[in-house]
Amino acid sequence: MTAFEPTPDLEYQALHEVARQACARIAPTWPLDRMIAVSPLWERRDQAWQTVAAQLWQRAGSRLTLSAADYRQAWQDGRIAERHLQQALAEQGESCKPARLLEALDASAEACPGLPLLEDLAEPRSSLPGWPTLITQQIGQSCAAWFDHEQADWRPANSTGLYQAWHASLLADRGLTVLSACRDLHQRIAELPAEPRAVLEAAVQRLGLAAEDWAPWFDCLLLRSLGWASWCAYRRWQARLEGGDDQTLLDLLAIRAAWECLVDDRRRDADSRWQTWRSAWQARLQQPPSAKWQALQLWQRADELAWQEQLQQALCQSAPAALPQAPLAKLFFCIDVRSEPLRRALEQACPELETGGFAGFFGLPIAYTPLGTSATRPQLPGLLAPQLQVSESSGDAVQDRQLAAVRQDRLARQGGWRLFERLPASTFTLVESIGLGYAGALLGRTYGVSEGVPQPERIAWRLGEWQRLHPQLPAMAMQQQVDLAARILKGMGLSGPMPALLVLLGHGSQSANNPQAAGLDCGACCGQSGEVNARLLARLLNDSEVRAGLRARGLDLPPHCQVLAGLHNTTTDEVQVFAHEELPAALQPGWQRLRAALDVAS
Repeated sequence: MTAFEPTPDLEYQALHEVARQACARIAPTWPLDRMIAVSPLWERRDQAWQTVAAQLWQRAGSRLTLSAADYRQAWQDGRIAERHLQQALAEQGESCKPARLLEALDASAEACPGLPLLEDLAEPRSSLPGWPTLITQQIGQSCAAWFDHEQADWRPANSTGLYQAWHASLLADRGLTVLSACRDLHQRIAELPAEPRAVLEAAVQRLGLAAEDWAPWFDCLLLRSLGWASWCAYRRWQARLEGGDDQTLLDLLAIRAAWECLVDDRRRDADSRWQTWRSAWQARLQQPPSAKWQALQLWQRADELAWQEQLQQALCQSAPAALPQAPLAKLFFCIDVRSEPLRRALEQACPELETGGFAGFFGLPIAYTPLGTSATRPQLPGLLAPQLQVSESSGDAVQDRQLAAVRQDRLARQGGWRLFERLPASTFTLVESIGLGYAGALLGRTYGVSEGVPQPERIAWRLGEWQRLHPQLPAMAMQQQVDLAARILKGMGLSGPMPALLVLLGHGSQSANNPQAAGLDCGACCGQSGEVNARLLARLLNDSEVRAGLRARGLDLPPHCQVLAGLHNTTTDEVQVFAHEELPAALQPGWQRLRAALDVAS
């Protein structure tokens, strides 16, 4: 075994800055109960697209384009024309003809695994999982245990950082030596530094990485565990919204770097795995993008140009006929693709109606805590921090306390029952003991007799109890309420004659036993139903004092205009409108026509 001499003049400050930048390039992902769409390239938005595409192709094998067959089909269908290809070529300063791009689509597909890591070149063993599989599984198990707070009944203590917890678990796990067939693995684990930054320093020195290797190497490490890295980035995002910070992503980077040290067998001779890896690493770094890859990038740009042309033509079409002076009602939907079909159907069902689009959180920067629980959830885009804490009330403080106690008692009983269901012994006794008791509920849900699983807002409530509650803003000065209402109305762009009915329609979904349910709800409400926001804003805009303050600012909501809140169930396309029975008698005929139009459109 040949000893490897560490680099004495390593620039530690520069190394840690490169590591920080690598962590900063990871975009956050939100948890399942607050699912929102996030571009994985969000944190690379300061770079040119061509640069990002080339980096991810080289470092992770990510193509960022459709397949050649997809572009061939678009060409045959006429969606991409020769003028689009010529424009894409002109933008890149390419001199080849479009015919060459067509020929490139017929070239054989090429795989790019990305830059190699030392773990990829470990000796293959037919009866063992191999280093990449072993490392991925071990890191996944450690992260799942450390990050868990509410799912598992047994979990490790997380009083220390992620890296320290991972290191401790590795020292206690003797089975890894057997799975890896590495006899001195435990000794290598014991030699690892105790701090994440020290691990990065030791790994770079041990593996002989020059300064120009640091950025691509750190990128490769994090992209190999992109799911957990994105979760760490979410923790960092949330901490920064609250004025702090979170270094868990750096811990994960240190764990990946530590595994590269553990895989290293310390040999540095010409036939060693380390030497083979260094040669493969340098060769891949110096390899330029292939002609096929470059052609696909041009096809992707041509596809974008074709789409932009189609959009521009649609926007330049003649405007629709003018609406009546005062529409029967105006309805604001969330600007969400699932709301658009109903919105268009409604305009066709009743031309006297006018619809508009607005972000589904309706401009309210709130976090919502249902009465009788401590489960606070954000009801605004995930990029923003809540400014107002909202709960719900019956309007009577004494009654609120009684209802909260009732709900907490029911939730406690349900929690105890679920704990019993998860006990190991229940595997053998639960089904045999009470299995038939579920038959009635199962048949009821199957044939639509029972309501099935209640929505989260209504869990542990009886219908009469839930109907007595309504969302309520915290105590605010009237000036603040007027400021909030004015900001929202200006954002909505209300203009022209005001209708008698102004309806705010949030949207949500309906599903059971679905871990992805939040992905079907309102992304503007951080993966929640928009019901709370719509009801709060309607209540705010119907307040007579708020209206007087708005009138003083030139934002007049006349007395005859009533604001209603509703919820569009995008699973069934049903629309529920709240508090319509409180409308004055003079507005009831208009409401009945609106209700009929909603039913027809649905």
